[in-house]
Amino acid sequence: MYDSGEIPSCMTTSIIIPVPMMGDMKDPDNYRGISLIPTIIKLLAKIVATKLAAMDIKYKLIAKEQAGFRNFEECVAQETTLYEIAKRRKIKNLQIWICFIDYSKAYDRVPHMAMIHKLRSIGIGGKLLNVINGMYYNPKIAFRIGEDISEPSDYCCGVRQGCPASPILFDLYINDMVSRVLGVDVPGLSSRIPGLLFAMMRWFWPTQPKIWIPSAHDQTLGKWL
Repeated sequence: MYDSGEIPSCMTTSIIIPVPMMGDMKDPDNYRGISLIPTIIKLLAKIVATKLAAMDIKYKLIAKEQAGFRNFEECVAQETTLYEIAKRRKIKNLQIWICFIDYSKAYDRVPHMAMIHKLRSIGIGGKLLNVINGMYYNPKIAFRIGEDISEPSDYCCGVRQGCPASPILFDLYINDMVSRVLGVDVPGLSSRIPGLLFAMMRWFWPTQPKIWIPSAHDQTLGKWL
């Protein structure tokens, strides 16, 4: 399958099990859909994830501001960086305004063809791109509630919860989000910091709120979304 990039039709269906989170259990938004994937496809996805991670290390594909889903990166480092930026600007009597953005159903909002296009645009090709394309070419999902399973249906948006390849595919999909953000000057650094990414994004503005609403940062983010 890796050489051909072709996934047998009998292995393209994922069974979605809704797992309750916090909040009202009558609200569908308070459930996370975990995908039960055929074992062979899961092994194939692990190979894909390993190869993508190796390419990231070698070619620095993912922005350095991104710490989510990456080896040797952790949330505490982002928190420390955020504190240090604010502290340095305060010492120089510079203001900083921070906007925290957290995505709702982030995995579910990744269009398959847009993801493939972005992978191709950063130089991923050959068998690796073919197998990723095969994994997301005409996929199907079915829902299991109790012992009942729905009829499979097509879907064209969303990376699978529980798939080994999904975290790095998501990182690569949102990777260009900060590329056009001007960022903030940090005393002691020669380059600006456009933001910090983990489970949420932190965007920095060194001006008064009335100046940056709406600002070029908001417009850049709005265009991306």
